[in-house]
Order: sequence, then structure tokens, then C-alpha cells
Amino acid sequence: MTKVYPICIARGKNFLPSTVSLPGSLHFKNRNDPGEIGLKGRYVGKPSPDGSCHIALVENDPQPTERWLADLESLVPRLRLANAEDISLFVVLEYDDQCNWEMSSNVVGRLALLNIPILLSAAQEGE
Repeated sequence: MTKVYPICIARGKNFLPSTVSLPGSLHFKNRNDPGEIGLKGRYVGKPSPDGSCHIALVENDPQPTERWLADLESLVPRLRLANAEDISLFVVLEYDDQCNWEMSSNVVGRLALLNIPILLSAAQEGE
């Protein structure tokens, strides 16, 4: 079985993630406005030069695509209104024996309309 963990990542010099209201059941994994002191990563203990956030779209849903795609379609314009310059979809695929993930042409078309890069990363469970 393949588990899917999609995360929306946004950043920008004038991006204010604290002003973004999240649709549905989405939640921030982390969020920093420009100038805030970083809590982890390369800016830990230092002011962050830009705003950034990671937003979990779902947690381990075996049939995720239709469930989180509508939230992503609502989220991307909100991030752009808050001055996000770089928005991407990062999808982690965790598998036990074999990694398979299928998207319909409808889903691929809807993702393409968002005009954001999509990064896929696959890892065997337990690694």
C-alpha cells in the first residue's frame, strides 16, 4: 500500500502567512512571517528574511486526491493574495512493497491550472 502525504509550501520576501485563513481542515505545519525568529532550520534563533509556511493537506489518506484537491484550489489564491512568490506542492509517497500512485486526467488538469511545481518523493516505510 502507498500512503500519500501532500504538503503545500509557500514563501516570499513580503509573504505574510499569518494573514492566510486556511480552508477546510487544513493546518499549518509551520509558519513564519518575515523578521520572525526562526525556531528550526537555517534561521533558528535568527530573524527570517522572508515569510514561509508548510501546510498539511491531509494526513495519510489512501485515496487523497479528490479530497485535498479542492482545498488546494482554494488555498493557492489565498497564498498569492498574501504575497507568496513561490508556491509548490510537495507529495511524499510512503510505501511498503511497491510504490504506486495514480491520478486521473481530470486531477492532472486541475493541478496544471494552479500553475505550481509539484515535487514527488518516494520512500519505503521505515526508512
